[in-house]
Amino acid sequence: MPRSLPSVANIDANRRNGLDADVASLVLVEDALLGLGQALEGQFATEDELNQALCLLPES
Repeated sequence: MPRSLPSVANIDANRRNGLDADVASLVLVEDALLGLGQALEGQFATEDELNQALCLLPES
């Protein structure tokens, strides 16, 4: 039985998923660099601000 070729839609979907993963990785790196820059400048969030950002505290 001959093997069927993948459809163009499947190939495009695979490429799109790969691009989405690449973009997500770049966003994480960008955020990490921003955070490191802020830390080097001495800008730190308070424990309450961190807990609120993580949805561990209600908004005040």
